[in-house]
Amino acid sequence: MQRRNYIFLLFVAALIVAYVFYVKYYDGNSTTEHKVVPANDEIPMHLSSYDTATVLSLAKQYLDYVVERNYEAALDMLYVLDENNLPVGLNEGQRRQQYLAMTLYPVYGYEIEKLLFWRETDCRLDYRILISRTADGAEAASVRCALRPVRYAEAWYLTMADDRESRDNTELR
Repeated sequence: MQRRNYIFLLFVAALIVAYVFYVKYYDGNSTTEHKVVPANDEIPMHLSSYDTATVLSLAKQYLDYVVERNYEAALDMLYVLDENNLPVGLNEGQRRQQYLAMTLYPVYGYEIEKLLFWRETDCRLDYRILISRTADGAEAASVRCALRPVRYAEAWYLTMADDRESRDNTELR
């Protein structure tokens, strides 16, 4: 008898957890619209498939410029966040540093690995740049990199990932 009560209580607890998860994370919209719930008192960020497509398009354009060795166009697409979390273009020193990093190895291709959205000023795009060619189909040498896409005034910008911690306490590396 006690075993049956114990199993019943576990079943009820599982239903409660599932209901809480459903209420907390499902916003009732279509599957292409998501709401990112902030940890603080910020306004939630609403995302759609358009946001994902826009960020991926920006990243592909940037990486295509790097592969084509059109470094000036690639540098024009990069931004940094100022002290108010607003995207600003790279200064001369930052442009020079990024130019040197881009030209250190030949880039033969790229693979976008992951795109994560947390907040408008806290997103992450991980990618690999291929720095060698292989004739036999073996895996090419690559370097892993990251960008921080941010949305400001309804427009997306590619900002450079840095070592400062993001607001959800995940360090960008």
